[in-house]
This record gives sequence, structure tokens and C-alpha cells, in this order.
Amino acid sequence: MAHVKTAISVDREVFVEAEGVAAELHISRSDLYTRALRLLLRQRRTLRLQEDIARAAAELAEFSTSHDAGPDSLHNIASETMRRAIERGESTW
Repeated sequence: MAHVKTAISVDREVFVEAEGVAAELHISRSDLYTRALRLLLRQRRTLRLQEDIARAAAELAEFSTSHDAGPDSLHNIASETMRRAIERGESTW
């Protein structure tokens, strides 16, 4: 994987604690920061996915109350709900 060299400013207290964690884990500071950023980015993706699911579920509930929501139509309702979300740019599914 390609690496990018960068300079950042970090609060001294955070830096000192991070140095201790890197030493405990026997990893470099760069590796620690990379791991921390990956964790943050994964959490943000998960949160966005949860928001997409909640929004789709709310729309599905709204749509199903105004249409025949029998077992045969649930797939069509879910498909329509996701199509609308994608058109609005709210989901990348």
C-alpha cells in the first residue's frame, strides 16, 4: 500500500498518550495513527449505513401504509424505497 507523508498538529496530552499506546502495542506512531483513522472511518461508514437503513425503513413503513402491503408486494415496496433513496443521493447501495 502506498504511503503519504504528512505533518499534523496534535494536542500534547493526546500525543503523549498515543506514544504510550504505540509503545505498548510495539507499533510505530504512524501505524497507530493509521489504525485509529481506519477505525474512525469505519465507524462513520457504519453510522451512515445505519442512517440509510433507518430512513429506508421509515419510508417503507410510510409507503406500505398507503399501498397494498401483502407478502407479494413487500419486495416491490423495498425496491421502490431504495430506488427513491438512490435517486435522492441518500444511499450508494
